[in-house]
Amino acid sequence: MADDLLLDEEYVTKLVNSSARYYLTHLLEIKGKKRKVHKPLPDICLLQYWVIENILSQAPTPARCATAYEKGSCILANAAVHKDNSHIMQLDIKHFFDSITSDMVFDYYIGLDARLSDADARALQRISTYRGTLTVGSPISPFLANRIMIPVDIEIQECLPSGITYTRYSDDMCFSSPEFIEPQLIDAIQEVLSRYSLRLNTAKTHFSGRGDRQKVTGVVLIAGGKLSLGSMRKSALKKMLYEFVRYGKGNPSKILGHINFCKSIDPESVESILMKYSTRGPAVELLKAAIARSESERISEG
Repeated sequence: MADDLLLDEEYVTKLVNSSARYYLTHLLEIKGKKRKVHKPLPDICLLQYWVIENILSQAPTPARCATAYEKGSCILANAAVHKDNSHIMQLDIKHFFDSITSDMVFDYYIGLDARLSDADARALQRISTYRGTLTVGSPISPFLANRIMIPVDIEIQECLPSGITYTRYSDDMCFSSPEFIEPQLIDAIQEVLSRYSLRLNTAKTHFSGRGDRQKVTGVVLIAGGKLSLGSMRKSALKKMLYEFVRYGKGNPSKILGHINFCKSIDPESVESILMKYSTRGPAVELLKAAIARSESERISEG
């Protein structure tokens, strides 16, 4: 690692042995709640990215039901899997990253490559965890979580009755079926999770069926197997466009990115919104022009 990164070996050893000292803690709003996020400083991030590129990239890929953090995965892909089913059960894994402990990470590395000694695996464990667990804010946490969850996801799939589709988007578990899903299935899923020291957050358990408003990872499912932005996302997009077109407020790159994301879910609704909020010319063209001006100014200043 030291040779590859052109760093002094003694310095890398110091980072590994005292990695917990190289984190910053701040508050971040996640799903409407504020929680502490421990973000590694650049030196530890560098080591983590090395591990991702040189070790985890060679590891077995997560089960197909894992739809977050992997190449080509997104909330749209996760929701689309369930769009043709009329009954949905949604579960949540409590304190997901915090529940994946240093011991679980150590065992994963030991089982990953027979060439790794205990000392190697312990060093990788220290690089990858913060005070005993994976942590939100660390770039390596999603990669490790998905791979450590491989046997969990496989066991959950094996315990499902025929006809039930399962996906897991980080800690959000979604089960769908053309038929009614028996609530007793939750017990079987909790039994699997318990074997890996994981628990369900029962307060977030949700069932929906025909006639209910169905939403999967923020994407609304509507009759006929179609996907929709939903009223909240439509309102947010309208507000962003209005404030930009009327007052020039907002980051043009972020707004344009949000438009493209929304288009991937519900292109007809987005086109309708863009037409309405183009009082001073096509909104997308205004955004692109603002981005071009900003880039030109940045280059000039440089």
